[in-house]
Amino acid sequence: YRFCIFSRVMREKGIEDAIDAIESINEEAGKEICSLDIYGRIDDGYVERFEKVLKQVTNAIQYKGMVPYDKSVDAIKDYYALLFPTYWKGEGFPGTIVDAFSAGLPVIATDWNCNSEIVENEINGVLYPNEEIRTLKEAIMYMINNSDKIIQMKGKCLKTAQIYQPDIYIKKIINTINIQ
Repeated sequence: YRFCIFSRVMREKGIEDAIDAIESINEEAGKEICSLDIYGRIDDGYVERFEKVLKQVTNAIQYKGMVPYDKSVDAIKDYYALLFPTYWKGEGFPGTIVDAFSAGLPVIATDWNCNSEIVENEINGVLYPNEEIRTLKEAIMYMINNSDKIIQMKGKCLKTAQIYQPDIYIKKIINTINIQ
């Protein structure tokens, strides 16, 4: 099961939480059953720490560098799910979730700031913590153990992505202005 992160690389984006979850799942399985590829610009204040973290992990964790914004969907489309374990105070509307949905990729995200406005739990991804799933590791295991639901989620992701396309937003703005 191939997972990815596609965001600015910094501790508050949950990068280390994601690494720990993947490493723990593989350790408990006694083999590599999942991997994590990390894409994005490394925050200036996090470079040294991130390099140290990467030296201590297995080959299941890989930093893949930056991807041009217009290539994001192509870069992530073949993954099982996108991890978005953010707890960054400045998190606004997460464009990475829209990118994931445009790629037909379910998202595992923290129930933080605007995430719950986009991710519908068990419809187009998994939000945690919730009543049944308290941690990122549990959310990843939920996705692995419910692979039969992934096809349905992928379809819902593609439908959800359509809502956030620029032309749809522009029409909503114009309609709002015309009403007033």
